Amino acid sequence: MNKIQPRLLLFYGGTLVLVVVLFQAVTRYGESQLKPPPRIGGRYVSTAALPGCPAASRAVLTVLQSGLFLNGSLHLEEGAAIANPSPTQAQATDPHATDPHATDPHATAGTTAQAAQLSLVGRWQYQKVTLAGQTIALQTCQAVAATATAATATPQQVQIEGTVVQPSAPTQSSQQPRFVGQIQWSPTAPPLPFQGERLPEVPVLGH
Repeated sequence: MNKIQPRLLLFYGGTLVLVVVLFQAVTRYGESQLKPPPRIGGRYVSTAALPGCPAASRAVLTVLQSGLFLNGSLHLEEGAAIANPSPTQAQATDPHATDPHATDPHATAGTTAQAAQLSLVGRWQYQKVTLAGQTIALQTCQAVAATATAATATPQQVQIEGTVVQPSAPTQSSQQPRFVGQIQWSPTAPPLPFQGERLPEVPVLGH
């Protein structure tokens, strides 16, 4: 009967220890670094009218999320319209619904029906939201209207940057995440500050 050589036993023992150490290191890295992005989709309503915009209006930033990729829209609404969103708006911001007609397997609910309205595209990266595209939301604002050559609803190129601040006490249902950022609407003008609170999710019929 052959005896187990000490060198061979030491080799296999060292290999086993190395595998265990590497496994623990990979596990720690995955738990600390490979985290899914937070849920930031929803309708963010500005806490005050944007500079130069009608005093009764509020800017509404709608964000639809698919992992790191975002779609959205920016428009102005009156208080009553914000408090009572239409079924289409509710469907578009419901993160749990699925659009059976969507061709993109990663798209969230309402993306097909809202494709014409969701004119902003971007992504969530490095704890920051970036959206860019066209909107007519700022046509009624004085600062923007002063630069327009005609009072027509011509889409305007904008870029929105900001961060989503989660509530300090998640157990309190009254607190909602806030979007803090700015809207760049002209390369030669200062950006418009935007701070908005996300509206609570509206239940969608059939879910």
